[in-house]
Amino acid sequence: MKHSAETLLIAAHPGHEVSIWGWLARSKPRALIVTDGSGGSGQPRIARTASNLKSAEIPIASIFGDYSDRQLYQYALTKNKYFFEMLVHLMANEMTTHRVRRVIGDASEGVIMAHDLLREVRRVAVRIAEAELGWKIEHLEVSIDAAPSTFPQAVKGREIIHELSDDEWRAKILIAKRYRQLRPFVDAAFERYGIDAFQREVFFPCTDQSLIPPDKKLSYEDHGEKMVSQMKYKEVIRFQDHLAPIIRHIHQLQPAGSDLGLPATYSQKTECANEHALCESRYAPTVART
Repeated sequence: MKHSAETLLIAAHPGHEVSIWGWLARSKPRALIVTDGSGGSGQPRIARTASNLKSAEIPIASIFGDYSDRQLYQYALTKNKYFFEMLVHLMANEMTTHRVRRVIGDASEGVIMAHDLLREVRRVAVRIAEAELGWKIEHLEVSIDAAPSTFPQAVKGREIIHELSDDEWRAKILIAKRYRQLRPFVDAAFERYGIDAFQREVFFPCTDQSLIPPDKKLSYEDHGEKMVSQMKYKEVIRFQDHLAPIIRHIHQLQPAGSDLGLPATYSQKTECANEHALCESRYAPTVART
């Protein structure tokens, strides 16, 4: 594995670090977390992840829990392509600023909408950063919702297996069990796959192929339909109707030459950062504030 200064972890949600804690604690990459993990409850869990990372002396990136899950959901629902365009450039800027040579991110599994959509944002950001830096970035993924050893068959033989020592494995299990907000999911994963399965962490190349089986009904669409039937949601987010237009837009983005040209107003230190409003005139009328 590359030195931490050259490696960037990009995760949709806080808590994803637990799935690869053995490698993370050893390699200490910079960690970029897009959302605060508040989900539908509105209760963020980013502080727990911050504490975990600090305990292992893992640095955090310029984006770290800056957006709520409700915001991300609303931007996807309204097909706000400019918000996701902004995220592309923020991620790419993080890569170029720190001269990144390896990126690790969530695989697309058809289970959580944010994972699948932000995976595409990350893919475009990597491509743009590569053009800016002048070198190929090693781009790897990990499974978040499937078994720890899962990888696409198309990359068989190219996967990277990180076997944890007994001490690393015990430390990982302890971190997972102490993550109070994730404990139900952790317990369910241990019961489903067996606790021993988590002594192995598998990374695989990011390609055009995802972990979504052909003809599988997307879990987030199914969940949305149930929420609409219970009158908890007004509309279902669907891949073809909502995500596909955003993905088509961001995949058309091109590098800006030697300078990504990020407006200074993208900085999270601006006065409007608490609302995550975009001050630059191109985006301000477009992004809904929540």
